[in-house]
Amino acid sequence: MALCSLANVKYIFVVKIDQLCGVSVLFSAMVANEEEPVVELEECAILSVSQISRELEQIRSKRVGAEKKVGEYRALESKKRTEADKIATIILKTSSESTRRRKQAERERHLSEAQSAGKKAIEWQKKVNSYSQKENTLQQRLSKAQSEEMSKVEKQRQREYQKEISNLRATQSKLNSRINDAEQQVGFIMRAFPKPKQEKLRVLVLTSNPYGDLRVDREQKRIKQAVQNATHRDWIEMQFRPAATLDDLFDGLASFPLILCILQVIQMNPLFFLNKIKMKK
Repeated sequence: MALCSLANVKYIFVVKIDQLCGVSVLFSAMVANEEEPVVELEECAILSVSQISRELEQIRSKRVGAEKKVGEYRALESKKRTEADKIATIILKTSSESTRRRKQAERERHLSEAQSAGKKAIEWQKKVNSYSQKENTLQQRLSKAQSEEMSKVEKQRQREYQKEISNLRATQSKLNSRINDAEQQVGFIMRAFPKPKQEKLRVLVLTSNPYGDLRVDREQKRIKQAVQNATHRDWIEMQFRPAATLDDLFDGLASFPLILCILQVIQMNPLFFLNKIKMKK
């Protein structure tokens, strides 16, 4: 791990320059302890969420290990002091001067080991406190980095959404433009069409009386009178063909009449014309 000397440094600032968020201070610290003029460069680096998470796990693991060491040395200290107390009881009960001196030396050795274990426990406790401080700092940085990352993701999503909306609007605008152009072209073509001419109502009246039992003249007269009494009689064109034959029918149909009227007696057989009469026997 790279180290940097901060013997003459009073303040440390790590500044992040972002095009979107501007300038933000990611880390700041004051070097107040002259006995520890060296700090880790990782604390001054701009780390990502994954890097901060890994560093946080490492610090947490170190803190747990340090707490374990504190427990071990505290247990050792308690054990040695208990042994020293037992030896002190033996010293009080013994009457032999040599035994008393030997046990006293043993008791002092146990007390020295207990004191040494106590010092070690205090040193490891300081490390636990330091790791806890670093852990809290990293946890805050991690929360901030996660928030910034989520904000970036949300901004990216908003940009993509706005881009899609812009594309949809552009597509809709092009479609509306094409529809307007088509409507204008259709309107121009419709205006270029000539207006339909008003045509007369053409009526073709075919009459046939092969047996002489139909008053064709009277029916024809009634039709003419009805047309003359009509309001729009000028727009009705009547064409009468008495004693009609098949040729008259075909010639009349060739003139495209709008109404075809046939006057004839209908019996059991189809229409009869003068050129083809079938008599019943």
